Amino acid sequence: MKQGEREHQIDGVCMLNETEVKWLDYAWRIATCPDYHRRECIRLGAARSRRGLCKGNDLRWPGYVGADYRPGEGVLLVGAVHAPELPVAPSGLQRDKDLQRTAYALTKLLSGWTAQPRSISRDEQFLPAFQRAFVDAAVLWERWDEFAKILEALELSIQQVAYTNLAKCKAVGDGELLVKFCQSEFAPISDLVETLNPCAVFTCVLNGGTGGSWGVRWCENPNEGPTVYPFHGRRGTDQDGRKIDIWTRDVASKLQCKPL
Repeated sequence: MKQGEREHQIDGVCMLNETEVKWLDYAWRIATCPDYHRRECIRLGAARSRRGLCKGNDLRWPGYVGADYRPGEGVLLVGAVHAPELPVAPSGLQRDKDLQRTAYALTKLLSGWTAQPRSISRDEQFLPAFQRAFVDAAVLWERWDEFAKILEALELSIQQVAYTNLAKCKAVGDGELLVKFCQSEFAPISDLVETLNPCAVFTCVLNGGTGGSWGVRWCENPNEGPTVYPFHGRRGTDQDGRKIDIWTRDVASKLQCKPL
């Protein structure tokens, strides 16, 4: 049996595999963010709800792990910070309505999961529902267009990858201050890399690569861990300025994602 496929137990018989349980442990820690960190997030520019609206802005978001993700085979996709939830769709376009609908679905699932103590049954209900809701939402994001090109080059589906942001709140802008604070004080990305053991990491934060100006530490030991591929989130170009169809083809020809 491959790593990540073993049944795991929290407080009884559990049908979740080891990787799923580890990710849920991580997700719970992020989603139940302590108040002091939340207050500092807001001071640094994180969005918050207004008069009971946009409750998703008050949550802290762990990301996603696909139903078919396997350690040593799957890749980790990483953004900077979540876009804030809006009280109404900014236009009458169907895409904006769908963005609002899917954001609400994710908010309802995450807030509902953390509203009561954890249990096996609630974990088992939450994870597949959250996975489906994430897929519905992510494919609508503008930033996902570039990630989709990477997955196409690697011949991976969205169900075979994991996703997270360096800052776990929602905010407008690139979120550099929030990323640096979150990475140093609350949720270093090295924790998730250790949890998921991806074969490679792709981040749309061009300055977030190993040794980049944002100071992101992808692994406790810089000589270990997966290769990190940073690229420009809007243009898709890598650190050498190559277009995404060129550098992803090059990476795909060299990348060896095999079970450990």
